[in-house]
Amino acid sequence: MPTASYRKWRPQDYLRHYYATKDVAEDERYIFDFIIKFLGSEGDFSEMLEVGAGPTIHHVTPFAGHVGKIYLAEYLPSNIREVKKWIRGDDAAHDWRPYVEGVIRLEGGRVTPQGVRARIRLLKKKIVRVFRADLFKALPLGRKKQFPLVTSFYCVECVSSSKARWESAMKNLAGLVAPGGWLILSALRKSRSYKSGNFSFPSANVHEKDVRDALRKHGFDPRSLDVRSHRVSQWEEEGFTGIILCKAKKLV
Repeated sequence: MPTASYRKWRPQDYLRHYYATKDVAEDERYIFDFIIKFLGSEGDFSEMLEVGAGPTIHHVTPFAGHVGKIYLAEYLPSNIREVKKWIRGDDAAHDWRPYVEGVIRLEGGRVTPQGVRARIRLLKKKIVRVFRADLFKALPLGRKKQFPLVTSFYCVECVSSSKARWESAMKNLAGLVAPGGWLILSALRKSRSYKSGNFSFPSANVHEKDVRDALRKHGFDPRSLDVRSHRVSQWEEEGFTGIILCKAKKLV
């Protein structure tokens, strides 16, 4: 099936398609569990950058109590507007409470209305900036800046129309990680496209070996690489049946 240009992207379609579920979606449970275990072993960070946040904030929810400052980077202005709507409490913003509840539950906490509100307040306090970035530029942020923790979920492969484009974007993403810093990544596994609303958008058809090779090539410690995959049945009609998760530490 031909894929659409991101000029046809509508953040509301994406949010309704993937994040209007009553409970945390199957693939997101794997991601949250991966993050929570990472934080349990690696502790706290002064700041972090999420690259390709899209119109979402849920992936940084587990980090709220472990990171001093959270920066969200995104290319599409429509997605940035959607995130800012949520931060300022706009009535038209997406309701992320089911995902906040899901994170608290996966952390082993007791879900209460007060606890959910407190986590949301903390998260909004920790998100200090939302700005534009372009992974196809050598300096995606427009300046040289590195972070001790960089995350990117369903971004690099989904903005890349080919494996070569994906490899270029991975190089630029790696450049945002400080020496000794960590990268956490998720990707659609062996997917050429995914659906959002009435359109299909590209995916670079990556698998685990691609991820391992790229991280080794771009300065990550081979001993730190943790690359794993999970089968996902919930989104088969949307174009993917598996995801890749990885974490890696940049060589000093």
